[in-house]
Amino acid sequence: MRKVYMNNNMLATLRGKSLVIFGASEAARDVIANIKLTCNNDCLFVVDNDAAKQGTAFCGLNVLSPETLRDGKMLCVVICINRFFNEVKAQCDEYGVLSYHYSEFGTLIRQNWAKYSENLRREAMFLATKNLFLSMDMLPAIIDLSGNKEGAEKDTITDYWSVHTVFHYYCTKTEDIAYQLKLFDNYPLYREYSLHDMDFDGKVILDYGCGPGNDVVWFTGKNNLKKIIGCDVSRKALEISQYRTALHGIDKSKVCLYQISQSGEIPLDDKSIDYINCQGVLMHTANPAKIISEFRRVLKPDGIICIMVYSKDSLWWHYYAGYYLKYLDNSGNFSYDTEQNFNKSTDGLMCPKASCWSRAEFTQILTNAGFAENNIGQGGGYLNVLELKYKRDDIQAALEDDRLDKSHRDFLECVSFDERGYPIYQGKTCGIGGVYVVKG
Repeated sequence: MRKVYMNNNMLATLRGKSLVIFGASEAARDVIANIKLTCNNDCLFVVDNDAAKQGTAFCGLNVLSPETLRDGKMLCVVICINRFFNEVKAQCDEYGVLSYHYSEFGTLIRQNWAKYSENLRREAMFLATKNLFLSMDMLPAIIDLSGNKEGAEKDTITDYWSVHTVFHYYCTKTEDIAYQLKLFDNYPLYREYSLHDMDFDGKVILDYGCGPGNDVVWFTGKNNLKKIIGCDVSRKALEISQYRTALHGIDKSKVCLYQISQSGEIPLDDKSIDYINCQGVLMHTANPAKIISEFRRVLKPDGIICIMVYSKDSLWWHYYAGYYLKYLDNSGNFSYDTEQNFNKSTDGLMCPKASCWSRAEFTQILTNAGFAENNIGQGGGYLNVLELKYKRDDIQAALEDDRLDKSHRDFLECVSFDERGYPIYQGKTCGIGGVYVVKG
């Protein structure tokens, strides 16, 4: 029998989608039954090295040769033949593919069943509550200006964020507020840097890239706004935002939601907005310079913009993407390229775009759009909880490693930590969330 049970080239390229059962054995029957019960996985494959089993039916699935499975992406391998376990697992580890012994995977499935059931219950409650709001005429309208036609191919950015909208199905106002406060805890200084406690009574706010409405409901809950306008490319995100405004009892006449395209055009009049909130959006767009020019057009002369974009002046760029993922991570998902590592590590391995700018680079984009440099403020970068994991000893270990690139070394040599344990670079916190406050 051959020593190589799974094709190396296949393992090197198939990551992130298919769930593969190795071995058409009795143990595999229970695994497949549990998977179909809990996951409804449409990308489930059975492979076996025994030529006699290949091409036969097993639990309603066609048994394949390992070498034939080349066109999908592998999430994990469940090994259901004991005598091959060590060798198959070693190959999976080598190529960064998750692997489990069938008994271990069975435990994992059982542990996640309660969570899965709870999510189903919450989703059902969410839909029932949304239908109730619809019957009571509480939902603000979503105006579709995206130009998307039924059946038309979506651009990759819009498609990605339509699928990867981040939200949990909260069915009470109390739960929803607790969720927002937890987000603040996960990103130290976010609330402070992003002006979330500023007084906006009587103002018109544009939340560009509003997503599922975190800031829409936050600003309307804290202020007596004249109007808030949410824009996003994702219909799914806007529908969640629509639901949450009703959940919080917000007057729908004060909320306007637009589904927009990647063109960068904003469907608003000149000088009509008092405050523009744009948190974690521009780095994922096709034309950020165009969008910033549109910000300048719609902003009132005395208006303010608050923008968060990913910052190169951060531990995430210089330590995590520039050192840790290059040399210490063994998942097989990353490379020796800092920019590629950064793109994959922020918003998912398959995120189509996650740009990152230094203070000088992003300030230049703002001035090119017509904003005066003395009207641009940058207080530092708010932190992700991941960045708080890394301390002086981690930085020192990187500096002692000859493999560290010069640009990352130059940055890390200048990093200190304040009394809170926050990393500081050139007098400012050096987290991933680079916040810019711009006056009109």
